[in-house]
Amino acid sequence: MKQAILLAILLFSQQQLAQKFVIKLDHYAPSASTDDLKALDQYFQNRQLVGLGESTHGTHEFFVMRHRLIRYLVENHQFNRVFMEADFANCLAVNDYISGKGGTAAEAVDNLALWPWETEEFVELVEWLKLYNQSHPSNSVEFVGVDVQKIGETVRRLEMLLAKYDLPGREDEMIDATAFYKLGGKEILEMRSVEVARYEGVDVSSFSSQDTYEYKWLFRHLDQILSEKSEKKSKQNGYRDKMMAENILEHLKEGSKKKGVFWAHNGHVANLFNKKKDKGVAGGYLKKTLGAEYFILGQEFDYGSFNARTKPAEYSKDYNEWKLMEVEVEESPEGSVAAYYRSNNHPIMFIPFDRLPEELTVYMNFIGAVYWTNKKGEAPEYLRRNNHGREAFDAIILFQESTPTKLLK
Repeated sequence: MKQAILLAILLFSQQQLAQKFVIKLDHYAPSASTDDLKALDQYFQNRQLVGLGESTHGTHEFFVMRHRLIRYLVENHQFNRVFMEADFANCLAVNDYISGKGGTAAEAVDNLALWPWETEEFVELVEWLKLYNQSHPSNSVEFVGVDVQKIGETVRRLEMLLAKYDLPGREDEMIDATAFYKLGGKEILEMRSVEVARYEGVDVSSFSSQDTYEYKWLFRHLDQILSEKSEKKSKQNGYRDKMMAENILEHLKEGSKKKGVFWAHNGHVANLFNKKKDKGVAGGYLKKTLGAEYFILGQEFDYGSFNARTKPAEYSKDYNEWKLMEVEVEESPEGSVAAYYRSNNHPIMFIPFDRLPEELTVYMNFIGAVYWTNKKGEAPEYLRRNNHGREAFDAIILFQESTPTKLLK
């Protein structure tokens, strides 16, 4: 009897603690009142960069909350850059659109060429950015890709600039994405030597300032894409993340009063860095350089559904054969952050990590664009119970339920 009473008291104490230090948010719809977000002002002041993460790439709530936060940061804290987990060249169409250069938002978003971003939710954000820029020309927002994955659009944009100024372009066809993906280290090294030499010595003295800027960044990204592919064990070495961080830092140095948000997976925005090996994810490099000026806000959910690539009926190890589909999962496992705060029974919560209970291990979802399963259809434990560590984020926004994004195609 005494044990049952003690257990009840302990459970009640944990629930009370879970209620404490949590900011309950009222909305995630971008057009909703922002009165509840005023409680977050203390976390956004004196920041040059805010990382806006997500534990899956296919969750509707993460997209619209990020849209809402970007609006708030732009309108109330003078933020003016959106740094995207997508390639610089592929993001130029979005930046052109929000700058009033024509086209449609859907066409610009389609040009990102990454299924997680090709959603109705993203189109709505792009439409808002255009409207904002039209009415705020003195503090317009730029949309900048900082990733290093896709070579095709990068080369196409370089060739467009050469043609614009009647400069000689390439005579051979650029290798397609599938063939490029399959190239080995020696082949990439040879290709890098040829491609860098092709574009490095171009005389851009006749280019406009905007075209000079674009050419500089396109060439930089071309070199990074080829280097990432040729870098031995580049994924383990974190080369891609390091380049994303360096690109963001370089953009922030250009001009004055640059303040940006970094839109990427939780695993990229997080403060994860191995000091002994001097490597980590993008957020780790950014925190190392910017310190307190970089605020990291992850997004997490307890249960529900989301879009992801997952195994077809006939199992294959080839990720390209996996199908993009809706995945549904049960509540997060016991011991996770989501399970700990479940007793709050509130749909959206802002949780500062400096107030996390000491006994709580920071287990969170780590899904991204792919929901890995084995031949039996079972997902590895780390997808739903990944130990991020309490230094990974400054805070998270926790949703009770996840629903799928609205894909454009």
